[in-house]
Amino acid sequence: MADDVVTFGDGLPPIPEKLLLARDRGEVLFITGAGISRPAPSSLPDFRELVVQVYDRLDTAVAAKLHAIFKEEQKARDAGSISRTSWRDYTAGLNAGQQAELRAFTGYEFDVVLGMLERRLDSGASSASSMRKAVSEILARTRQTNELHVSLARLGQRFGRPFIATTNFDALLGTAASRRKLSPKIYALGAMPRPSRRKEFEGIFHLHGALGKDDGASDLVLTDQDFGDVYLRRRIAAEFIYDAARIFHLVLVGYSLSDAPMRYLMNAIAGDETHFADIKARYAIIPVGNDNAVDIAYWQARGIVPIAYNQRDNHSQLRSLMRNWAESIPSPANDAWSRRQIRRITSSTLEAASEADRSLFRYLVRRATPSERESFAGLLRGGGASARWLGYINEITREDVAGPR
Repeated sequence: MADDVVTFGDGLPPIPEKLLLARDRGEVLFITGAGISRPAPSSLPDFRELVVQVYDRLDTAVAAKLHAIFKEEQKARDAGSISRTSWRDYTAGLNAGQQAELRAFTGYEFDVVLGMLERRLDSGASSASSMRKAVSEILARTRQTNELHVSLARLGQRFGRPFIATTNFDALLGTAASRRKLSPKIYALGAMPRPSRRKEFEGIFHLHGALGKDDGASDLVLTDQDFGDVYLRRRIAAEFIYDAARIFHLVLVGYSLSDAPMRYLMNAIAGDETHFADIKARYAIIPVGNDNAVDIAYWQARGIVPIAYNQRDNHSQLRSLMRNWAESIPSPANDAWSRRQIRRITSSTLEAASEADRSLFRYLVRRATPSERESFAGLLRGGGASARWLGYINEITREDVAGPR
């Protein structure tokens, strides 16, 4: 059982069965990043794109250099090569401060870039910061959820209540949950409750702040100083992650290797593992391209179990994976799905069934209550399924009673 995986569709990555069962028991906390709000119709930028759009509004001279870098990188991708961008090639006409920001940008230090820009233009963070106002305007331009928000609103539940954390500032997860009539509690930064096993611990937790009703951005975690504050000085986000990682399996969705939020999250989690033996297994649903083996090794080296999907076709595999997983979770609304799968799988003999179908069958039986297992058995008897399948249900039940070997 320890190594069992389940696949929810052809070409989709397998998910460890123990993660599926943990989610069904309310023992999983999804943590989502900018990648979930990028697909249409939400179409919000990731951190790198956000930085460029801020410069479009506040410093067109640097913005022109950033767009030139993007163009060069795209040309390299079209040619099947990797762009080796040097910030020094784009410094003409920029002062020393602008050049320093350009260097940080090409080094993927986007939090540092915004911090430099804010200090250069506004002499530091404040509610009147032009940088923060620009971020607010950019992120507040849409209220439309996308398919990933909808799937995560279904998957990110505990005891039937919304239960999900995010480093995004937008309110789209809350909107998706509200449309499912879940009435989510929304928390951000210092207002977040301490993680707990109690059933009352629920809500959508904005680890890096959230756009308020007035769309103010003064409390958003955007710059290197902001990150230092919430992870090192006040330790708001770090303490939340430390506690959550000891109680729940964490599943990261919507992050890339270059994301500053992901870097801080990983450092917080990895550091805590050296101090406590009860840290739960952590997972990340990650996009991979041509260097997939390297990407997977990177996450594994950080103590994360990667669930890797191919990023082609604008991450369509991610959307399919999350949608199919959401459709499979145990609930009255999904009961018909489970019964359809049982009928489909047992229409052939146990020996003729594919390993993918046998794995899905094992998962459906293992997560079922005793009465549901009896219902499955009745379904097989009424459908004329091979008696071998009935024996298989008993075999799985005995394994679960005996526990891990």
